[in-house]
Amino acid sequence: MDWSNLLSGAFGAIVGAWAAIFFQRRHDQKKALEQARFNVYMMLLDLWQRHFRITSAEVHGEQASDQVRLEFDRQRWRIADELRKADDLEEGEPLLRAMFSLAFKSEKDRADALDKVIKQLSERVNPRYGRVIREISEENQKLMATDFEKYRRRDDKVRGP
Repeated sequence: MDWSNLLSGAFGAIVGAWAAIFFQRRHDQKKALEQARFNVYMMLLDLWQRHFRITSAEVHGEQASDQVRLEFDRQRWRIADELRKADDLEEGEPLLRAMFSLAFKSEKDRADALDKVIKQLSERVNPRYGRVIREISEENQKLMATDFEKYRRRDDKVRGP
């Protein structure tokens, strides 16, 4: 047996094993990031609904209930915890700003910022679902703007007071 053949075979095996480990780790990291993106997206949809009640109260010159504001706060911290796990998520910075910044002139402006991040995430997570949920949200917003009492009655039927 020739030593050069043995050494080249061993070298090839080492390089092959290293490449397999490298690509497996890369695949696992990509999969973990995709899962984190999906988790954040689903949590963000819930946050948006909670914030919608805060925004609608502000539009009508009221303050949302303590419970609604507390649920919003809890959900945004859950999302922040998820973002800490997925530091590579591109939407992390604009999302943190939308959730926590006090620079917004109104909650409508915050809602617009949240909506922008939701749209970005939906295009990467589930484009068809994102399109449909945006259409539904727009319909709900139109109803709220045209007949708030009707909107509130319908919303309370499915959500509760």
